[in-house]
Amino acid sequence: MKVNLPKVDGCRSVTVLAQIEDPLAFTLVESWDSRELHGVHIGKLAANGQWEFIAGHLAADPASAYFSEI
Repeated sequence: MKVNLPKVDGCRSVTVLAQIEDPLAFTLVESWDSRELHGVHIGKLAANGQWEFIAGHLAADPASAYFSEI
């Protein structure tokens, strides 16, 4: 994720955080040029089967939310 995702059009950066008490629990903090470009990326992952492959490696469905800096 840290290497390939920033190469995707519109992705500015990716930070991967591991939970201290459970290093197998992690959070990705992604910065995108726009919500729309992120949606295009997710749509491509779903269309080509990569999202299913990624989800197959997770213990639970990922949670996703959009944030703005204050």
